[in-house]
Amino acid sequence: MIRLFDWIKPQNYFFTVFLVVLLGIILKRITIGVDLSDEAYYATHLDGWLKEGVKNSPNLMIHQSAALLLFPLAYVYQNLVGHETGLILFLRLIYVLMALGAMLSLYFFIKPYRGQLLAALVLAFGFLFIPWSLPAPSYNTIGMHGMLAAISLFGIAVMQRQEKKKLSLNLFFLSALTWTCTIVAYPSLLMVFSGFVGIAFSLLKERAVVFYYLLFCGFLFAVALVLLFMILGPEHCIQIFRFTNAALQISGGIAAKFHKIYEQIFQSPTFAILCMASLSFGIIITIYPRLILVAELYLAGVIFYLTFFAKVVLFLVSHDIILIIALFGVFIPLTAIRRRENHLYQVLTIIYCSSLFAGLITSITASNGLFNFPIGGLLAACLTLAFIGYEEARERGRHGLIFILILSSYSMGFIAYKNNYGETDGSPLFIPNQKIDQGVFAGLKTSVQLASFISKVSSILPQETKGKKITVFGRLSGFYLLTSLAPSALTTWNYQFSETNLAGQMITQFYQDKKNQPCLIVEYSDPWTQPLTDREKSLLKNYRLKSSVESEARVVRVYQNPECG
Repeated sequence: MIRLFDWIKPQNYFFTVFLVVLLGIILKRITIGVDLSDEAYYATHLDGWLKEGVKNSPNLMIHQSAALLLFPLAYVYQNLVGHETGLILFLRLIYVLMALGAMLSLYFFIKPYRGQLLAALVLAFGFLFIPWSLPAPSYNTIGMHGMLAAISLFGIAVMQRQEKKKLSLNLFFLSALTWTCTIVAYPSLLMVFSGFVGIAFSLLKERAVVFYYLLFCGFLFAVALVLLFMILGPEHCIQIFRFTNAALQISGGIAAKFHKIYEQIFQSPTFAILCMASLSFGIIITIYPRLILVAELYLAGVIFYLTFFAKVVLFLVSHDIILIIALFGVFIPLTAIRRRENHLYQVLTIIYCSSLFAGLITSITASNGLFNFPIGGLLAACLTLAFIGYEEARERGRHGLIFILILSSYSMGFIAYKNNYGETDGSPLFIPNQKIDQGVFAGLKTSVQLASFISKVSSILPQETKGKKITVFGRLSGFYLLTSLAPSALTTWNYQFSETNLAGQMITQFYQDKKNQPCLIVEYSDPWTQPLTDREKSLLKNYRLKSSVESEARVVRVYQNPECG
């Protein structure tokens, strides 16, 4: 098995220092910004389980499967600290370690063929990319980094088999285990795994190796499924599938989702042209390798333009850049066709095509469409950057690639610092900020306004009461984290379901049972929050106003159930 700590040698001090600098950049970044929406939503699953146990949670969203992987760590953290103070920062640290582990796997795959410098710069590019600029361990990020690590480890094992005539079962097992965690966190990626195995089986000559790998994975998948049924219960798992399918409409509307992807690309004619140009240059350098310098100049210019001048298309510029680079990588499978006997290019094609397929799957199974492409496509972008000019041995091409990698890594870091998901008042780096010192968000810097708002809301919510429930109406799931009460909800995200939607009907039935009616209801409103649904109004009419908080455009009202003491 590859020795993961080989860099701690005199000749590898550069890489050690390089990693320390990268870690310093990311560790500083994860202390900046508070998000009461998506990041808080991911944490509500853990928070609810820590308050009342996994078995007692009514939650029916499939996103909780990712939280199951994190729960043992959160449980240990709570028992060591004695409470949930600083939980969000702890989870962000887990994200950093997860991202580092994944990118190290890719680093060790690339290094033997491109050298330490290029491999390290690719590591920096992938490590500094933070989806949505939200450094949280979620189904998206666990899926992204897990798949990247699993496929990279598979690539290392297969290449070692070819070069050393020996198969590393340890690497195969680690890859299979990582795939298992990936699919538990992001079940839709099971389709990607199937595609990955199919591509590998069709391209690799030693198909027995792929078959044994499939057995490894199949065994671990079965174990994971049994554990899920044991932890959540078979009936609850079935309910989760029914509710989530209705909520996210996973099994329908594929044509509409492809149309949305088309609209997202062509909403900006410039971006559409750049996408087509990237594909074209990828084809051109396959036919005319000596034009690599022209292609590199194009890619550097596009990255610079997108970073500093272009209008954002896919939520963040970093997402735009990853799609552009991934499309450029079409030269990998085209070169493999031209050099059919080259084992490395067969493996590169397996990895690249699997990642592109993953980007497609994460796009069509998400409500955000192409915004989610980097979740599957990051690996394709990294591989593209690593192997541009591999066929062209001239040193000038290598120098150009080093410049592109430095520029793209800087771009990822710049965007990660410039944007802070959830900070509606602006980045805390550029406005008056305050460090939170209490509660789950302790250790994070946010705007003075948001810090004050969190403090005020926390002061009107119970902090020591146990055994009672709370429900939040409004778009911010973070209020569940500001109290000691456990959630009473089938989902802690504010979906606006109609009564014709199965998920909406299940929610209505849930609250008709008096035991599910919470002691407190938090109603949140701001200019971006939709009005209460009829279902919410119907439940709220039986409650009385207890207290409220107003902070600029934010309004929180707390209602109490008269039947609760």
